[in-house]
Amino acid sequence: MTQAGRPIRVCQPSAWMRSGDFLVGEELDEELAMSAESVGAEPKTVQEALSSPQAKLWQDAMEAEYDSLMKNGVFKLVKLPNGPDVLDNK
Repeated sequence: MTQAGRPIRVCQPSAWMRSGDFLVGEELDEELAMSAESVGAEPKTVQEALSSPQAKLWQDAMEAEYDSLMKNGVFKLVKLPNGPDVLDNK
């Protein structure tokens, strides 16, 4: 078939998508949804993380992140000068 003298292109998935070795489209969405449900929602606070069944994993992750920040010189810990208040972060 042609349209205005040009062939109509038939879109087909790539060969690797047709192989059956990969999840695509709705199958992938369903698989990701099931994975997220099995893991559970991430905690919203440090307190939630450290009181969860995965507390040890969260503690290890926080320590690794802190060590990485220090190793890469992202910031430097200093003593708070007299007078100013510490800002509350949320």
